[in-house]
Amino acid sequence: MAVALIAAGSAVAAPFTNTDARFGTVCTFPDEIFTDRQPEPDNGDGQQWLTADGASLICSGIFNVSDDTPKSFVTAERASKEAGYEISCSKTGKNWAVLSGLKDGKIFYERRLFGKDGVIRTVWIDYPPAVKAKIRSAGRRHCRQPQSTLSIFGHIPEKVLCANGRRIYRKRVRA
Repeated sequence: MAVALIAAGSAVAAPFTNTDARFGTVCTFPDEIFTDRQPEPDNGDGQQWLTADGASLICSGIFNVSDDTPKSFVTAERASKEAGYEISCSKTGKNWAVLSGLKDGKIFYERRLFGKDGVIRTVWIDYPPAVKAKIRSAGRRHCRQPQSTLSIFGHIPEKVLCANGRRIYRKRVRA
């Protein structure tokens, strides 16, 4: 399933791209980490992958029925009193929002793209702090590859957004 590429003297798996049929959400990530694809939900709104060591990646979409904006989404999430949910950093742009922090003892990263078509496309990744180095390493390798244009995986460990191979936002999660 994965094709090996040689980069700086080490083998790197080719990125895997999944496109959600219902909302068109596109996620590209290294499939050597997220190997356990879960069954697609009946409503077809996304896909989840798991790892043997407790990490999870969800690529999904929803209709923006509340006319949320990136800023209103972040404001609402920061006001949440949900037990075990702590946002350590957030950032918004014209049509996107990023959150990261801790949820139920796991580091999480969420990115939402607010489309002009009335759809919010979301990437959610969480993982136990014990596998942070593994996730960080895979994210760095993936972000450096030419195929990582608008990659979601490059965002995770160091809060790096990869857009055409450039870092546009960086903030570490405390864990």
